Amino acid sequence: MRERDRTPGALDYGLLAPDGEAIAGRLSAPGAPLGWSVTAVDGHGGTPERTRLYASMLPGGYRLLIGDDAERVEALDGVLIRAFVLAFLGVLVLGWPAASA
Repeated sequence: MRERDRTPGALDYGLLAPDGEAIAGRLSAPGAPLGWSVTAVDGHGGTPERTRLYASMLPGGYRLLIGDDAERVEALDGVLIRAFVLAFLGVLVLGWPAASA
C-alpha cells in the first residue's frame, strides 16, 4: 500500500482497524458502507473530496478501502460509453447492407 501511495495516478487505499482507526494508507472513511459508494473523504489538502469508494470487510473486523476521485471515474465512464455507442453504430452501418441483401 505504501508503494502504491507514492505512484502518481494510483488509486487511494486505506486499512482501518475494527474500531475505525486508520492503520495504513491515505484513505479513511470509517462510516462508509460495504461495497461501492460515492462518499466525501478528507482529500490530500484536508478538504473533502467526492470519492468513488469500495469498502471490503477483512478477517478480524478490519476494513479495506479502495477509492479514486469520483470526477475522474465519471470522466472515464463517459469515454467508455461513447466508445461503445460509436462501435455499435459502426456495426449497424456495416451490417445494414448485408441484412438488406
